[in-house]
Amino acid sequence: ARTWIYLAERPLKVTELCHALSIENEAETLDHDNIPSENTILECCCGLVTVDEETSTVRLVHFTLQEYFRSEHEKHFPAGHSTIARTC
Repeated sequence: ARTWIYLAERPLKVTELCHALSIENEAETLDHDNIPSENTILECCCGLVTVDEETSTVRLVHFTLQEYFRSEHEKHFPAGHSTIARTC
């Protein structure tokens, strides 16, 4: 989830993130039984992400985390863009 949130070109809606995370490698269709809940995503991210209740978008909890990921991009997201491209 952090990869999608950090590398997204725009803030993602909770439902968009849930659907993106449900896609398995090489899958050609969306498996509705594989869609994680909002709570599952938040729990898996260990407090690093939050949901803006007004816009229903998911974001990193603080701008300093964004800055940290920017400085350590290759360490935390070495194939992030490739992962997202394969899903799309």
